[in-house]
Amino acid sequence: MRRETKAIIRIAAALACVLLPVVTVAQDEGPREVQLPNPMGAHTWFIIVAVGAFLAWCISYVLQLQKEKLTSQPQRATLLRQKEELLDRLAELESQKEAGSISTPRYEKEFRKAKGRLSEIIGRLSRKDSTET
Repeated sequence: MRRETKAIIRIAAALACVLLPVVTVAQDEGPREVQLPNPMGAHTWFIIVAVGAFLAWCISYVLQLQKEKLTSQPQRATLLRQKEELLDRLAELESQKEAGSISTPRYEKEFRKAKGRLSEIIGRLSRKDSTET
């Protein structure tokens, strides 16, 4: 048994002599950092792109609404002017009928025509008012 113990000690000493330089070299380098990829990296960029696209859409939508509002203001002014002209035309037709300077069939024809156009303009004005609010 003594012989077996001496053999084990010799093997352990030889192993220690061989591994000691390896251990010291490993300790000189220090601990190694392992670079792992960020599992949320792709998600982060996706979220940034999605939010950016949504903000770009919001800006374009607001600009489109402002553009439509600016173009609808002159149209509204034109419709109001036409409404006033038609009301004046209806008043003129009434005064011509009372004065007897216009025939009854012609008066009825022009009155219906002006009244129909006036109702159309008032309808368009009310639609514009309801869409603006």
